[in-house]
Amino acid sequence: MLDIRWMRENREALAEAMVKLNDTTAPWEQALDLDERRRQILVELEGLRAERNSGSKEIGLLYREKKSAEADALKARMGAIGETITGLEV
Repeated sequence: MLDIRWMRENREALAEAMVKLNDTTAPWEQALDLDERRRQILVELEGLRAERNSGSKEIGLLYREKKSAEADALKARMGAIGETITGLEV
């Protein structure tokens, strides 16, 4: 079994090795594509989590400042972000 990091860093060498082995059935390109998509999703998740965390802090500040209408609107937005996060984590 090959390490995905090695595969990512040595894509050309892997392609050459697969040609030498005459292995056309190994789905290594698909594995690398899936790995790239997974990494993109992780970056997106990190950004959404950071946004949710800062929004949650801001909600607390808004409630302390008696700005409940703004806090409620932000709370609804953070709920939507939470749902997006849940969808991406599945």
